[in-house]
Amino acid sequence: MLNKTLMKLTFSIIFVFFIFEGSFSLANFDPNRIKILIRTDLDIVYHTLAHLDLLKSSSNLFSQSYLKEIRQAKEDLKIGMTRLDRERDTLRIIYHKYSKLRFLYKAPFIADDFSSFKQALKLIDYNFRIQSTQSERKGEERKLPLIFGNSQRLIPIFQKHFSTKMERDFVKKFAACLDEEFVNFYQLYREARMELDQGSIELFSEFWKTKGLKILWPWAFYSGAKEFKIYLSPVMYRNGLRQQLIEGSDLSFFVVAPLPKTLSEAIHSFFVILQQTVHRSTDDLVILGSSPNQNERTASLNKIRENASIYAGHLYLKVRFPEYHQSYLRFFVEKGTNEKIESEDLEDTLIQKYAVNETSLRQIENLVNQLIHNTHFN
Repeated sequence: MLNKTLMKLTFSIIFVFFIFEGSFSLANFDPNRIKILIRTDLDIVYHTLAHLDLLKSSSNLFSQSYLKEIRQAKEDLKIGMTRLDRERDTLRIIYHKYSKLRFLYKAPFIADDFSSFKQALKLIDYNFRIQSTQSERKGEERKLPLIFGNSQRLIPIFQKHFSTKMERDFVKKFAACLDEEFVNFYQLYREARMELDQGSIELFSEFWKTKGLKILWPWAFYSGAKEFKIYLSPVMYRNGLRQQLIEGSDLSFFVVAPLPKTLSEAIHSFFVILQQTVHRSTDDLVILGSSPNQNERTASLNKIRENASIYAGHLYLKVRFPEYHQSYLRFFVEKGTNEKIESEDLEDTLIQKYAVNETSLRQIENLVNQLIHNTHFN
């Protein structure tokens, strides 16, 4: 096990040396590689997942503030309880129990379009050989449903990831709730707030053009992503998520971050984007000792990777963009709490809250030093 750890450490050092060999400037980076977008058909998926509280899981999108806002919107639009409202407690129990269901976070990016995504989940039991679903009773007339071409690609993928009956029953109910929620409420809700959403993206774009791109581009450059898309979503409350897809030698990288309402929120959204992007460069540098329990090891690895990305952002901003350093520290120190943290030394508080083991710490510090000294900020 020690040899494996040393091999991984050696590989990580080589990796850091390789990606920073040479010198780069903003002139080498095409800012058009990064797209900032809003996608309602993506937001409805995360809106549905946000109703399912995963308690302390890092994948949790649940927010009482968000649900309070949604309840008020349903009252304003004179919409009663939806199927999602009625079934969310049942769905939450199953969702919490089966960890493979977290694949639903990534699935929309694999799907490409919302209609195929919904249909593939609903037809997850479809058998292409006999052209029917397994739920049909024996002796019934079997009819081939009109299946989208993209759904035919997605169904085998979903069948592989959701292999048990409980998982498949869940995704079918999830798809039904998702569909009904979108038709009866969410589509109307987003149309009603279209002007607000447009103002929010203009607010973020202003910060992005004046400062955000300059801060993020080195990390985006070294991410190796051919396609880099940032989605601003009203579902996210101080949280974010990232997904990556690899097709052949091409990497597509996606970040979902909060849609801001104010300039300070726009900066906070940017901090989320920065941290999620930093993950691409820091995750493989985290070194973790052996553990007899694989589940515990995976959980520990995920937590340290999360902490490492936040720590790297702190080091980077402290040196290169100190005017945003204290705001970054406060944002992550107060993240997950509903109160303002009174601390004279936010840096120490952040380091304690997002602890990283010494071996990984040296790797992260080396990475940030290499990035700063090999990148020219114009």
